[in-house]
Amino acid sequence: MHRLARERPAGGTNPGGTMRRLHPLLGVALAVALLGCEESATVEILEGRDFDPVRLVAIHRGQTTRDEVLEIFGEPWRRAGPPENEEWEYFARFRRTPARTLGLIPSGRVEEYSRRMVIHFKGDFVDRVEQASTQPGEE
Repeated sequence: MHRLARERPAGGTNPGGTMRRLHPLLGVALAVALLGCEESATVEILEGRDFDPVRLVAIHRGQTTRDEVLEIFGEPWRRAGPPENEEWEYFARFRRTPARTLGLIPSGRVEEYSRRMVIHFKGDFVDRVEQASTQPGEE
């Protein structure tokens, strides 16, 4: 009888069997690792200059001066009107590009949105503030 017999190493271990059981686990581990390779979304300013609208709480009608507004928000994007009734506009238009998995698959759509604030002065002090913004996907 010529049977092919497999020899097992002493101790009853089966290295080939262990590899067969680990092989599916390696595939799962690789898939999980690749899912972690997602870039973060990017936001770019298309027009204007960004500003933080949260800082608006520091502006008080009839009390906050032009110099204080400059200190809080920086230079406005646009100035208009005569000095005694000047308007300072802070404006920014953004484009948000979604993250990509593996640099190939976008995880959403490109969205544009804007943020606008106009500060009206009467003399050297803030008279009123107007705010407007669009959320991603509204424009």
